[in-house]
Amino acid sequence: RDTPEAERLELALVENLQRADLDPIEEARAYEALIELHAYSQADLAKRVGKERSTVANMLRLLKLPPKLQDLVIAGTLSMGHARALLGFERPSQMLELGLEVVRKGLSVRQTEAEVRKRSREPKPEREVDDDRKRHEIIVADLESRLRRRLGVQAKLRTGKSPKGPGTIELPYADLDELQRLLNALLGET
Repeated sequence: RDTPEAERLELALVENLQRADLDPIEEARAYEALIELHAYSQADLAKRVGKERSTVANMLRLLKLPPKLQDLVIAGTLSMGHARALLGFERPSQMLELGLEVVRKGLSVRQTEAEVRKRSREPKPEREVDDDRKRHEIIVADLESRLRRRLGVQAKLRTGKSPKGPGTIELPYADLDELQRLLNALLGET
């Protein structure tokens, strides 16, 4: 990798990055090429090209945009501010949908940010909710089974409205001796 040819390529890329006429996607691709060429960290690359690490990181994030939105950034139809706001979505399909709407309606960056926040709070489609619920039920059933085997009682896990939220573990016992045995098992005492 550190051949004279690799060094020449690096110098050419750094020189091209100093030009003012690169679009943001070209700049991001150049950063990515330098990282791959020399296995630079973002901080190392930032020093090498004379930029802040956060600037390099934000530029590289643009490469997570769907190709159609990258094309709009290259064309100047979608600004860097709009693109960064769209990266607030997890799914490329969400980015693309709102990105095209931004262009069609001429939304400002602030309006785009507000729309990303609003749509991120919207409930998931029913199928995703069902998938999440099934995954949660499988995990809870496995944990209950492990507790039952370990403790020898019919342990029950109860969750609140949100699978990620608070819940309770129920451990029934017949008498104080069984309670003491459960507590010893839980506390790792013999």
